[in-house]
Amino acid sequence: MVRAVLTLVAVLLFAFTFLFIWSGSESIAFSRVAMENDASTQELLAAHLAKLRKEAREVDTSSGFDEPDEPTMSEGDGPPVVLWVSIPGFRGDYLDKSETPFFDSMTSDGGSTTKLRPIFPSLSYPAHATLATGVLPGKHGIVADRMRGADGAVVENPTDTSLL
Repeated sequence: MVRAVLTLVAVLLFAFTFLFIWSGSESIAFSRVAMENDASTQELLAAHLAKLRKEAREVDTSSGFDEPDEPTMSEGDGPPVVLWVSIPGFRGDYLDKSETPFFDSMTSDGGSTTKLRPIFPSLSYPAHATLATGVLPGKHGIVADRMRGADGAVVENPTDTSLL
C-alpha cells in the first residue's frame, strides 16, 4: 500500500513537472520597478565624466595649465569599430579552402582568430550571447535558437534586426 502511494505521488510529481516545463515561461512577466536614486547608464556615465573633468580642472588650475580644448573629430576619426561576422555552420578553415578576397582583405587589414572554442549547445543564439557577454549559457540563459519578444510571443529563428 505504501509503495502504491509513493508511486502515485512520484507519477503526479513527474506529470506536474513535465507540464510546467512543457508550458514554458509564457505566463511569466517581468516588470522593472524604479528604485531610489535610479539612473540610466547614460546619466551615470555623464555624471562620472563631469566629475573627472572637474577633478582635471582642479589639478590644471593648481598647476597653472589651461584646460585643453575638446578634440575635434574629422571624418573617419570616430571611435574604433568592431565588425563581428558570424556565419552559422561556417567553419573557420573554410576561408583557407576557398577563394574569399573580401574576407582575406578584412583579416589582413584588421584582426581575426582561429582559436574559437564552441560552447554547448553550439547553436547560433547561445553562441552569439556567449561571445557578446563572455559568460556561458548557464549564466546568460539563452539556450536555444529562439527568443521571446517584448510581447511574450516566442520567435523562432528571428530575422527582425530590431530584436538584436
